[in-house]
Amino acid sequence: MFTVKNPSAGPAPTTSSVVISSPLPNPVGDDGQSESVTITNKGIGVSLVGWTLQDRSGATWNLSGSLAAGQSRTFRRNGQAMTLNNGGDEIVLLTPE
Repeated sequence: MFTVKNPSAGPAPTTSSVVISSPLPNPVGDDGQSESVTITNKGIGVSLVGWTLQDRSGATWNLSGSLAAGQSRTFRRNGQAMTLNNGGDEIVLLTPE
């Protein structure tokens, strides 16, 4: 089981509307490349530059690009340090603030 922690409501209403909607910890193929996390924007458009995903051990994935209102985007591991443990983990979405 995964625990997903999304940003709390803060000063910028756009950041509290971006949520982790789905992790894929055990994909077909190479986990180091194909593990993925889908992020959904339930608010207005936002830049993801400087945003990261972080697991319980402190390892991260760097995010990039942007999300338009109502858009979802899947980020693949592509060799980044954070692993999605098949037995469960905690994932936190961190903004630059």
